[in-house]
Amino acid sequence: MKRYLTISLQKKLLISFVGISLFLSMLLSFTLYVFSYNLFFKNFKEHKVSTLNLVATLLKGDEHQTFNERQSMETGSYKKFQKILSEFYKLDNQKQYLYTLNYNRVTETLSYAIDSVMNREDIIWIENDKFSFQVTFDERGKVFIKYNFINYIKDFEFADKSNHKNQIQFVEFEKVHQILINGKLILEIDSNKKNQINVQNMILTRKSNYIFVSIPYSTGFLKTRVSLTLQGEPGSIAGGVLLEDGKYLQKLRDIINQKSRQSGIGEDFEKSSYGDFLVGYATIQNSQDENIGLVMLEINSQDIILFKKQFAYVSLSISFICFILTSMLGFIIAKHITKPLEILIKAVDEISSGNLIPIANINSKDEFGTLSTKFNTMTDNLRISYEVQFNLITEISEMNNNLEKKVVERTKLIQLQKQAIEKEIIMAKKIQNSLLPDEIPNIDGVKISFRFQPMMGVGGDLLDFDFRKDNILYLFICDVSGHGVSAALLATMVKMTIAECYEKDLLPSECIHKISNALRGKLSGHFISAIICKIDLVTGKIISANAGHLPMFRISKNNFWEAIQSKGRIISDILPSNVEDHISYLEFGDKIILYTDGITEATNLENEMFGDERLISLLKEFYNLSPSKLCDKVFETLLEFTNSAGAFEDDLTILIFEYEKNIV
Repeated sequence: MKRYLTISLQKKLLISFVGISLFLSMLLSFTLYVFSYNLFFKNFKEHKVSTLNLVATLLKGDEHQTFNERQSMETGSYKKFQKILSEFYKLDNQKQYLYTLNYNRVTETLSYAIDSVMNREDIIWIENDKFSFQVTFDERGKVFIKYNFINYIKDFEFADKSNHKNQIQFVEFEKVHQILINGKLILEIDSNKKNQINVQNMILTRKSNYIFVSIPYSTGFLKTRVSLTLQGEPGSIAGGVLLEDGKYLQKLRDIINQKSRQSGIGEDFEKSSYGDFLVGYATIQNSQDENIGLVMLEINSQDIILFKKQFAYVSLSISFICFILTSMLGFIIAKHITKPLEILIKAVDEISSGNLIPIANINSKDEFGTLSTKFNTMTDNLRISYEVQFNLITEISEMNNNLEKKVVERTKLIQLQKQAIEKEIIMAKKIQNSLLPDEIPNIDGVKISFRFQPMMGVGGDLLDFDFRKDNILYLFICDVSGHGVSAALLATMVKMTIAECYEKDLLPSECIHKISNALRGKLSGHFISAIICKIDLVTGKIISANAGHLPMFRISKNNFWEAIQSKGRIISDILPSNVEDHISYLEFGDKIILYTDGITEATNLENEMFGDERLISLLKEFYNLSPSKLCDKVFETLLEFTNSAGAFEDDLTILIFEYEKNIV
């Protein structure tokens, strides 16, 4: 009854008021947005065209035509006109390009003349008729690529004017930075030789003007121009041919070939080789009133979009305020009309708390008066039902008391059995802990640390290391499938076998074969993954074998990392082992990390795994920590990620070795 009346009265009124309020508010918002934005955009374009006409008038066409090579940028005329453009550029707060072009009617080519912006740093320009961008690097040697007013420092993909996807890759080692476009090496920048850029085995300097290279493209190869402008120079080089597609260039030529002065700005964004822009122009005339070039203004599309958003936000804000005020008024009116409902709701609350007291009659002849009478009748019936129910509950309680005694006895028996099992697990845990290395060997030039946490007190993870004569160090880690006592027993057998391998000074692959042979027929459906490393601490030579285990990581002091993986299948009763030895060499400061899948497969509350990428990022970020502190950091991060308070779904094991220096 309550739900029915709420819908028929209060809710119907509220929906009506809110619906009318929403419609009027949205209509007001839309009207304000359309009117304000159109007015702004019209004034915006008129202002830009006026600025372009003023700049074109100040430039002398006869002198402007002489700015057709780099040397002309040193003349007084060029510097004077460049200063004019620069002042106009500073007056406008929109991010934009303001520059001029010269037109050669003989060759029908458009070339750069004056650029309004002076470089704040050295810039490498990569230009063709499909896409163009600039490459810069800061004082720390960090390389940036700027395209469509966005700075990129990592690999990215973009669609050019032909909607072809292009891949840009950054490769860095030591102080050398490489730029690859669509998989081909284009630039190589040495931080120690910033003014000598390697462009496909050619050296680019300020004196080089331009170097042309070929870039892979969907239709073959693109002829691409690479040039360098230095800090304090204009961004574009005078005389440099404008590289755009034929349709765009023809549009500019048609404007210049008009007999009278021309100016204007586009109605919509155009996709140039540098990105999306709103393009404005004004023709430059010589003393014979001939159009010889253009003043070009390219406004970043993001600025116009931002203006649209700002107008939309303002309109929506006004609409929202109106909606709130009218909705509040509707709520007050609906509340007044449905006030009798409050009396009924209060009565229901009393019943829900156990007070079966009739309510006072509502003195009205409408549906509320009828409802109050029937509500009192219902309250009397509930009181009678409650008394009958109370008697039944008393009888059931007596029966429950007898049942509870039996439950208590059974619970005590289960607790005794649980205590016995826990004692056995504690004993098994002590036995398994005895399998771990007693102490870390004190080796000059070497640091070793590990952390081990089984899922169920005991588990199938095992790690070990052994320092023998002739400065040979063995590192070993394995993961027996499953958990609990059975996995721990198999780990014990692996421990006994690997100890024999140390005594016989076997190669890692021979150790894996020996473990496989020793456990053949005893695995009972389990399988084992393992890695063993044999390290010569004098030469830094490391021989490793991997039996289906996660790859071990090597991280160097210059933050370079690699995953060392070699051929080899897991140890099982089904197939023989086929591991192979892998040889690599350590450098001073290298860290070797061995771990089990419990680390990377730990999951958080959203069922998201910790994963290899997070582990690698963590190891690289905290590389300078000692192995012991780095192990602690990994476990602390896992606890924060999983929010598990130390209860994990798999065994966790990690071993970190640091090679500080040779043993002499």
